[in-house]
Amino acid sequence: MWHVMRRAIAGLAMGALAINFAGCATTQAAQEDGSFGGKGDEQAGSPAPRANTMYGMCRILRAQGKTEQAEVALVGLMSQFPEFSPTYNDLAEIQLDRGRLDDAIHYLSEGLKVAPTDPILQNNAGVCALLKHDYAAALEHFQAAAAVAPYEARYKANIALATGLNGDPEQSKALYEDVVSADAAEHNTQIIKGLLAPQVITPPTD
Repeated sequence: MWHVMRRAIAGLAMGALAINFAGCATTQAAQEDGSFGGKGDEQAGSPAPRANTMYGMCRILRAQGKTEQAEVALVGLMSQFPEFSPTYNDLAEIQLDRGRLDDAIHYLSEGLKVAPTDPILQNNAGVCALLKHDYAAALEHFQAAAAVAPYEARYKANIALATGLNGDPEQSKALYEDVVSADAAEHNTQIIKGLLAPQVITPPTD
């Protein structure tokens, strides 16, 4: 059912993307200049490199396909700078790419402990909740993301998706119409209704 859900969600207009999380990094990398990469890190004798610099190297390793090396580096970064939230998102993304949904959820949960208002972490936790078929939890995560970033259309679309999968496809359609065309909203509604419909399993023929 996981792969069925992934394919169906990928067909939604502006819906949650189960494979590719929202964004490459959380908002903290751009905002925490004082804590991670401020003057304190540049003082003579400081043994700790800037968290942003370390994180940038991890991103380069991933871009080069050196996922295992990147993962080791990210775990080290998380240990050294536990409040640097982008690390948790990248580790979760790596785990999800490997099909390890529970491990992805673990990293996102740990990230939300240090950055509960990070909209990307919230959104991606919602995506994982969708894959767990916990639609009520997914809706809460998407609403939390939208509360921080109300301008982000994807979060609004994800609220519509979770609302539909939570058993209210008509309200889902109304919510979709705020961010996509009427035709796209109808398209998404039909996909959601298909996901909600009982699955008919045809026995193999002899």
